[in-house]
Amino acid sequence: MLASLLLVLPACQTIRMTDLNPFSGESEVQACPPAATLADAVSITEFGRGNTRDAANVIYSARLEGSIYECTVSGGQVSGRLGVAGTLTLGRKGKAGPVTLPIFIALTRGGVDVVSKRFDTIEVTVERGATSAQFEKAIPDYTFNLVSGETAVTYQILTGFNLRPDQIEYNRKALGG
Repeated sequence: MLASLLLVLPACQTIRMTDLNPFSGESEVQACPPAATLADAVSITEFGRGNTRDAANVIYSARLEGSIYECTVSGGQVSGRLGVAGTLTLGRKGKAGPVTLPIFIALTRGGVDVVSKRFDTIEVTVERGATSAQFEKAIPDYTFNLVSGETAVTYQILTGFNLRPDQIEYNRKALGG
């Protein structure tokens, strides 16, 4: 079950008024769907050439440390801004400069069904003389439609690094799985 694989990182929800007409006398308040990071995809480690998977061969490691979704719900549409943040640390084989990190964003319903999935990247630059860099990625237009009769909190937004099979295996071993 997908819910057992989730690691919920610091996130917050913003409640917005969906009916902005102050004269209507009625306004519907809905919470935004929670944003979380999939446990198996919370970190990514890139190794140098060869099959050695030890600290001496690490180019970089990155970890997602938080996600947030701020939204408005209007009619049957949820629209808002999704943000993720984290840290990239150079390994012994790493060097200063730009790094592109692959991420995914998945919309799930009921913690099980994947409704949609998209891919993006985060550009991080490690400055000369530094060994790490913090990063943030904002996706200002994350929008989806509700199924009739459902509320926004029926859904959950999952983020994580888009990993290769060898990186997934490495993460699972590192997590003790």
